[in-house]
Amino acid sequence: MKLRALQSFSGAMGSFHKGQVFEIQDIDVAQNLISSGYAVGVESCPSCGSIIEINS
Repeated sequence: MKLRALQSFSGAMGSFHKGQVFEIQDIDVAQNLISSGYAVGVESCPSCGSIIEINS
């Protein structure tokens, strides 16, 4: 799952800065980051290539 960091943070997966897009394979970890307010789910727009937020 692709995520965008809403704030800078460090964890077992590494360090991420605000606005950085990264991928997490573990859906439970990704959902935890989203529900904790650290990140938001994103995907690439197939037609324009932009990164857009997804509502989970």
